[in-house]
Amino acid sequence: MNIDVEFHIRHNYPWARLPASIRQGLGNSQREYEKQVVLYSIRNQLRYRNNLVKHVKKEERKYYEELLKYSRDHLMLYPYHLSDIMVKVICLSGFLGFYNITVRDLIIINSKHIIFGTVLASLLQ
Repeated sequence: MNIDVEFHIRHNYPWARLPASIRQGLGNSQREYEKQVVLYSIRNQLRYRNNLVKHVKKEERKYYEELLKYSRDHLMLYPYHLSDIMVKVICLSGFLGFYNITVRDLIIINSKHIIFGTVLASLLQ
């Protein structure tokens, strides 16, 4: 992502207030800017309220679900700075929910690799 685009997202610039050079860098596509807003917000685990993402994603719950999925998939820590919201909106606490699902997914992925490796080894003999 472009540093200039990140700057404008971080400072909550809506599409209408973006400079022409930034718009051109995004191919004059408001939709592309909105994708970048969501991606930046999820990667940086930003709160939904008081951020630009609120104007792009209409459902707060879906935003936080995507944020948690991204965090699990990229083996990030549970967003404890958002725990007050996570418990209210998604009903998911850090250790019992997030890490349990993360470890389960890792076990499933690793078991598939082990099974595949065993089958492959037996075929090569």
